[in-house]
Amino acid sequence: MEQNEMLEFVKALSNAGRLRIIGALTRHPATAQELAETLSLPFREVINHLWMLEHGGIVSQQYENWSVDAKSVENLSRKQFEGQPR
Repeated sequence: MEQNEMLEFVKALSNAGRLRIIGALTRHPATAQELAETLSLPFREVINHLWMLEHGGIVSQQYENWSVDAKSVENLSRKQFEGQPR
């Protein structure tokens, strides 16, 4: 696994707002607008967080709906915590 990939993954998880978004998306997929309303966050902030989470391999978008990319998160987590060479 590349060092940059792991760095992006860890950075994506290092913000309380992004963790709240992940929590909401583990319940069900949602649009950015739904997330903003549900979490009482500004829409632009949600979009920025989603971009960072997507860049980190944690969420993906299909049409307007965002969801947690469980397989990617599992693979990244396993490699991170197993101490796989970078």
